[in-house]
Amino acid sequence: MSLDWPRLFRYDHWATRTLLEYMRPLTVPDRPRQLLAHLLAAQAVWLGRIEAHPEATPVWPDLTLAESATLLDQLEPRLRHLSEQLTESECKRIVTYTNTKGESFQNSVADILQHVLFHGMHHRGQIATHLRQAGLEPPATDFIFAIRAGSVR
Repeated sequence: MSLDWPRLFRYDHWATRTLLEYMRPLTVPDRPRQLLAHLLAAQAVWLGRIEAHPEATPVWPDLTLAESATLLDQLEPRLRHLSEQLTESECKRIVTYTNTKGESFQNSVADILQHVLFHGMHHRGQIATHLRQAGLEPPATDFIFAIRAGSVR
């Protein structure tokens, strides 16, 4: 069974958008905002590597929530298009890239996309923890909540 990439990226977008919209009207500590900016910047960097158009985006940018929302809006159609066009051969395609430390690596498109999804989940969990520590109750962003809400089909 192959992964349903479009569905997974619809979920990822929904979860990040849900958290971002929750944070917008609040005064939140800097760390959740920084983690959100990093999550999105890393997606841009990985997507640029897959598309063979490396991004000049720093992986830890200092973005406002509005700037993060703009970046999320820019990434969503690119990730949607990529996920909808994935074939078995494209998933196996090897991407050669240089990381932020100048080290060269090679990974398959599928491995990179799985990393992007897991990386986002990890940082959304960290953001939720920081929000709770600040006395806030973040929204549920688990996959099953997106399914129940009809946000991911």
